[in-house]
Amino acid sequence: MTLEDESGFVNLVIWKRIFERYRALILTNEIIGITGTVQKEGAVVHLVAERFRLPIVSGRAAHRSSRDFH
Repeated sequence: MTLEDESGFVNLVIWKRIFERYRALILTNEIIGITGTVQKEGAVVHLVAERFRLPIVSGRAAHRSSRDFH
């Protein structure tokens, strides 16, 4: 996966065993929290995912509706 914000891109590395553990969360949510290890070499940045979670906003899980630009 690739993550993007106003400062640029980060490659998200998800090993198979981690993906299988968090598969439903990854595939069914637009907003997810990720814990992992940052690796950087030159301008290339990778985040090796270790855990995924739903962010908590105002005491409840954050949800967004779909935005279709087509």
